[in-house]
Amino acid sequence: MLQEKYLAKGIELWHTTIHLHFQELLIYWIRSSLRGGLPYPSCVVVLGPTGSGKTTLISKIMIHRLKRGDGILFVCMNAPPSDTRDRSRIEGLDPKQFEEKSALIFVDSYTARSGFQSQERYSTTTNLSDISIMISKALDDLKGINKFVILDSITVLLEERGLSQGMRFIRTIAAKTRITGISLLASFTPEAISPAATALVQEAMDGIIELKMQESRGKLVRFIRILRMTKLKHSTEWYEFSFQQHYHKAI
Repeated sequence: MLQEKYLAKGIELWHTTIHLHFQELLIYWIRSSLRGGLPYPSCVVVLGPTGSGKTTLISKIMIHRLKRGDGILFVCMNAPPSDTRDRSRIEGLDPKQFEEKSALIFVDSYTARSGFQSQERYSTTTNLSDISIMISKALDDLKGINKFVILDSITVLLEERGLSQGMRFIRTIAAKTRITGISLLASFTPEAISPAATALVQEAMDGIIELKMQESRGKLVRFIRILRMTKLKHSTEWYEFSFQQHYHKAI
């Protein structure tokens, strides 16, 4: 049935391999797999090893939601906001127009780690209480039909603050978004943290999108699956994908 849906949209499948045409087909795959897309509101973690495409996937979801009139609060913990802005421009979206109408807000929690002062309107220290307060302040200013908080990446929290403090922060933010009817989307690298921490992160979330890589025919191949999505029936099968701008037949 899933194959018929993709063929109807002009997307070819071979041997459970999805060849995605830029960002829209990747989003379409998520929407088809979950029969309508990520549930709203919900708390979802995108997890996978370094280089598997977590930040790229989250950026594509961000761009998709902005185009639909939603608001995005992007908390930058692993890289400066300029990286996400540059990535958006490469994908064909000018972030400035959305920032000007407060549909896209960046909270810079990265620059302070380097000992520099952030030039962002919304910035914070690495203190978890300060980050939480800034998120609440920015959410008051955020505009959009639906609202999303993106944490990229919660791995940094757990590395720097430890399992106890890091999980307390994650649970607090998840609780805030659930109570206020806002979605939370976070990235996480399991290989950098203990299996116990990974289990706690998964337990705190409503949904889990998992990415992985493996070598095939002398190159690294990416795979994606929906490991869990609360209250939704879905396949947990792995699918091969790429972020190439043009899909092609698998050899």
